[in-house]
Amino acid sequence: MHAQHYDIAYEKLVDYLLHFCVSRIYGEDNASQQQPRTFGGHTGWVSLELNGDPALIEGDLLLLAGHKQPKWRMAWLKKVRKSGMSAEYLAQSVMGDGEQTWMSNVEVSHFHRPTLAQHPEWRWTNEQHQFADTWINVVSEHRNTQLIAPMMPVFLGDSVTLKARARFGLEDSKPSITLPDFRSISSEELLQCYDTLCQKHDTFRASKAPAMIVHPPAEAIQ
Repeated sequence: MHAQHYDIAYEKLVDYLLHFCVSRIYGEDNASQQQPRTFGGHTGWVSLELNGDPALIEGDLLLLAGHKQPKWRMAWLKKVRKSGMSAEYLAQSVMGDGEQTWMSNVEVSHFHRPTLAQHPEWRWTNEQHQFADTWINVVSEHRNTQLIAPMMPVFLGDSVTLKARARFGLEDSKPSITLPDFRSISSEELLQCYDTLCQKHDTFRASKAPAMIVHPPAEAIQ
């Protein structure tokens, strides 16, 4: 089994956190104060102590404080086990090769789950990110995507599901094709998949078209 690396996912995760989870100080005069007023930060970390809910879910994105190991400052929760009155957390680093370790005696917060659910790409390997870029770029370069756009792929292990959607809300259909191994798909096969998805859109659109009403000739009514 070849090693997995998560550098691209880590960069995208940090970029999102800097844009949407970090408060900003408004104005230079305000910035000179000891306790300046801040704004921004549309989502963030849920403190277990503050919300009173000790339950963590496997797959949570954790912020682990109270230790000196930056590699596991942010980590995916793989498992929880009780150790007396405390708990230990099997954490997978979001950095590098996704190394795992057991953490204990740490302060734990989990990232806002509804936001996390909108970003499956934070869990992707470098290979999966590169495939997603190839899918979008190849189709955009060789096909007219003004009306039907390729969507982000969905990965399940080695398999990948490709989808396309109509732009401008023209229709609700999002046809899909699932392939067993994303690593073995050529650019030509990606284009064939996109063409098939467009055909599925055409079929869906035709099925929703109003039926043509044929009126009998006047003499037949008489």
